[in-house]
Amino acid sequence: MSLGDGISVSAPLFLISAMQPCNLCGKENMVAALATNNLSADEEQEEDGFLLSYVEELPAELLGEILKHHPNFAIRHSMTAGDSYFMTVCECGGQYGDHYVHKQLLNQAFRAPDEITIQKLPLAGIWVIPCAYSQSLSVGELLNQVAIRTPTA
Repeated sequence: MSLGDGISVSAPLFLISAMQPCNLCGKENMVAALATNNLSADEEQEEDGFLLSYVEELPAELLGEILKHHPNFAIRHSMTAGDSYFMTVCECGGQYGDHYVHKQLLNQAFRAPDEITIQKLPLAGIWVIPCAYSQSLSVGELLNQVAIRTPTA
């Protein structure tokens, strides 16, 4: 699934999390996805948010911040995607692929937004990240609520 040079993403970046049962052992785990409303691509971005998916690499400072909040975020191989990328991993070894995690997060954003945790990562900058993305008005609304509540420095 080589994604070439990647997509230019600028701060702020957000970690969106929610509980989801493992498909192998049934244990509930906090799953996570990266999101932004600052994507440099040929897309309309007025009120939309973007979930980054199939993230193949992350800059060290960004990965360090993610691991502070979500230590079970690691690169694993996905048989479905046919490549390796960052995903949530259960202690039993079960993997939470982006397709299923993003589907769950988007459903919760629409039906139960209070069950989602959104953390603004305290980094500034622009990164080129080899990944794909999905665009969502629901994610954009969640990110805008966090931006309104978060004082600027």
